Amino acid sequence: NEFSIYQDSLSQKVDVLVLINDINDEQPSWPVAGNVIRVEFLDGDGPGKNKFILNAVDKDLGKNGRVRYKLNNLGAPFSLKQTAEDNRLSLETSRIIDREEKDSYNMSLVAIDEGNRRSLVIIIDVNDHAPEFDRAFYTPPKPIYENEVVNSEVLQLQATDRDSGDYGTVVYDFAATAGEDQQVARQYLAVLANGRIIIRKPLDYDRMTKKYFLFEVIARDNARDKEYRKTATATVSISVLDRVDEAPTIETCFLPSGCTASPSAPSIPENLALRSKIAEVIVRDLDTGDHVQCETVLSDNQPPSHLQVGGLSEHGQEVPFILLSSSVNYGSSAPTDSTMKLFDLVTNRVFDREVSSRACFGIVCRDSQRLEGRASYCVTIEDVNDSPPVVDGPIVFQALEEDAERRPLQGRVRNHVHDADIGNNSRLQFALDPTDLEAARLFEVNADTGQLRPLVVFDRERQASYTLRVLVTDGGKSPLTATATVTVRVVDANDRQPMCRQAEYRLRVRENRPADSTVGFVEAEDEDEKELGNGAVAYRLDDRDGDADWRAFSVDRRTGEIKTSMPLDRERQAHYSFRVLAEDQPRSGHGALTGTCLVSVTVEDENDNRPVFRVTPNHPEVFQVTKREPGISIGQVLAEDPDEGDNRLVDYELLNRAEVHDLFSVDRRSGLCCVPATAAGARNCSAEARYRAHIVDRRDAAYRGGGSGTESGSPGGGGDSGEHSGGKGLGNEIVIVCLAVMFLVLGIATVTVVCLIVRKRSVYVKKSRQPAVAMTTGPGVQSREA
Repeated sequence: NEFSIYQDSLSQKVDVLVLINDINDEQPSWPVAGNVIRVEFLDGDGPGKNKFILNAVDKDLGKNGRVRYKLNNLGAPFSLKQTAEDNRLSLETSRIIDREEKDSYNMSLVAIDEGNRRSLVIIIDVNDHAPEFDRAFYTPPKPIYENEVVNSEVLQLQATDRDSGDYGTVVYDFAATAGEDQQVARQYLAVLANGRIIIRKPLDYDRMTKKYFLFEVIARDNARDKEYRKTATATVSISVLDRVDEAPTIETCFLPSGCTASPSAPSIPENLALRSKIAEVIVRDLDTGDHVQCETVLSDNQPPSHLQVGGLSEHGQEVPFILLSSSVNYGSSAPTDSTMKLFDLVTNRVFDREVSSRACFGIVCRDSQRLEGRASYCVTIEDVNDSPPVVDGPIVFQALEEDAERRPLQGRVRNHVHDADIGNNSRLQFALDPTDLEAARLFEVNADTGQLRPLVVFDRERQASYTLRVLVTDGGKSPLTATATVTVRVVDANDRQPMCRQAEYRLRVRENRPADSTVGFVEAEDEDEKELGNGAVAYRLDDRDGDADWRAFSVDRRTGEIKTSMPLDRERQAHYSFRVLAEDQPRSGHGALTGTCLVSVTVEDENDNRPVFRVTPNHPEVFQVTKREPGISIGQVLAEDPDEGDNRLVDYELLNRAEVHDLFSVDRRSGLCCVPATAAGARNCSAEARYRAHIVDRRDAAYRGGGSGTESGSPGGGGDSGEHSGGKGLGNEIVIVCLAVMFLVLGIATVTVVCLIVRKRSVYVKKSRQPAVAMTTGPGVQSREA
């Protein structure tokens, strides 16, 4: 309908395309109300801080719709930035923003197309002011009584904020402070957002744990971002008063803090003079309109002019403090209410903290209704340095080990000293007596603990204890001192090995004694301390020795007594040698030291073996006799006894002497067999055979070769084995010489044996069981028992 087409008489259908060309008829516009963009920066934002803003919109097309921007900052510290990628706009700070310098800036941002311009005003605000209360401490303008109506206003808080808008809108609440007072206030009161404090629930003065509310409130602005909200704090104190039904109250203001300071535990020095003022007592009765008569008394009959205080003693003991009517001029603060009375609390005796560290008392007041107000106090008696350090007798330390590193002793002198004073007056310092030069060379002492530290390595075997003096000084302004006598005992270390009293013990024991027979004792000593086990010695056999001699014996671990573990046979083994170890017994079980000694045991002989005839080529069982001639030796028998000494001696005799006495004889000592000189038929005996008699120990036979190599002067010497050696005359001479030598040897042996018998007091055994020997009178004749 926007176009009309006129036609002539000739009709023809025509398609018409109409192109509408854009003209710059639209101005850029901002998609915000009132074309005003609000941008917020924070106080303290530095240079280069960016905040994005919306772009302007132009409905034209082409270059008519392209928009350029220009910021007229009018000296404000901001510049306009536009990103190349998406042409987004932002404001960027050119320096640090300081709200105290200026809290807002008005600038115009111009969006420009092909010749048309439109302005934009940007207002920037920063929340850099906190609310401020009109006072730091709030109390109600009028007293609050327990019968106040719920939701009634107690007081109105007032705070202002210099910011504008939400930043300048103030909201009130309880502070998020922990503590009992804050919790009690939240229980009974409410803080409204408009700053009104109202009673939340009924107040009951008689059942409330506290008769006042002391709490903190806050005023905060209403910034949308909680992170940037600013607050202020004030303290509110609300006292709750009673209505006529309460007893008098007592307030005691102890010096020097007084009533304005925070309550603290009262204290006085112990040397305070008599009648010294320690506190001011204010007595009130909060019942309005009630005429109160206030007395602080021990009993009902005490006059009010001289009020005594002391725990209401029934036995008349002295009270520690008394009340005197105050004569102090309080000036403008002097009480005008007749229900308030002022007193001075003064001392009634001189105190000694070491006798009692506290003095407790009470104050009693009565109103006209005989309702009583009571207050109880305990005054701490402060210490004065009037007690010197006291040492708990002699001090003995046993923690010093010999041969050890110079470590501090475990014990401390501080644990053995006390000072009746307290605080600095009982703080003790320790030092060695400067006159004890020996102690200063050996020890040093910790000044605070009194712990001793050795300066040298000690040897208990050289000196077992040391005594030194330690000076103890307290920390008072006028220091007091005491002297502690300290004995330091050196604890034994296992540094001495047991030592046997003899390097070798030579012991003797008779053979065939039963097992567990005592042989002797070994003894060792250890210089270490026996109580700790270091000096205690235990004995044991050294079983490391490859020789098995020790197996035949045992040793008592405690006494060192050596006993046989089995019967001993001298003929099997006559000498034993073994070692005994002496070990100390440290309690730790480790590091035991060992000493050693050699024990030699000789087994003494007993006559417990029979002689045994020895048969050798020189001493055959059968003698060959070719010629029987009187006085001629036909041979010799040899018997050996493995016993020792006298028990080894052998005598010979013929058993069938009655049958052959006229034919043969045997020498008692040598065993030489002969033809008697007076025997009949001597012509039938051979005189040609010569034999040698030699008695040796069984062990000698091993290396002597069974009698070979004997002395040439003996009968049968020169290795003669019984062969014929010559004529009759030469044989007789040789026999005579041999017999003479033999008798000489036997004589010497007899004298020696007699001496041994006297010395040993033993009985000489003359006869013993004799073995059998076979003898014949000629070849082929049966042997007969001799």
